Amino acid sequence: MNRRAFTLVEVLMVVVIIMITMAVAIPSFTRSFRGAKLRTSGRTLVMASRYARSVAVLQQVQTSLLFDSELNSCEVVSIATGGEEDKFLSEPDGSGQEAGEASVTSLLRHSLPEGVSILEVRGTGEDDVQEVEGIYYISYYPNGMCDAYEIELEDDRGKRMQMTVDPLSGKSAVEFLN
Repeated sequence: MNRRAFTLVEVLMVVVIIMITMAVAIPSFTRSFRGAKLRTSGRTLVMASRYARSVAVLQQVQTSLLFDSELNSCEVVSIATGGEEDKFLSEPDGSGQEAGEASVTSLLRHSLPEGVSILEVRGTGEDDVQEVEGIYYISYYPNGMCDAYEIELEDDRGKRMQMTVDPLSGKSAVEFLN
């Protein structure tokens, strides 16, 4: 009777090879996960800007993208006015809203992952970005345009990412700085 099996030495060799492979691979996986936070944050901001533009165009209301540098979050809000100039765009809803009043509705709010922070928000034009107490306001208009702006993020390892938005097309360009 001929029995085939692995010897203890062969099994131990396979275990040692697997352990060496894991020792080499785990640090690179860890670095990859850390970099993923910054990439994910960049994708989140791009999608939030696209969403703000889409809502502004499809619902024909001014929309704002708010960046809170203290809470490291972004929020999309729609701003509807009850003025005479936009009555033809909306149906009467019986809300009792007076002419000239604005209603602000939060549509989306997202916090950046821990370890990623908003470093700077700046307009590329003169009055493109408004800032009040650490909250930056970027306006998206019903015609598809927006305020020109750049936002820079940094992770806890000092890696930075910059997103620039074209005011005419709303297209976002993301660049990793280091």
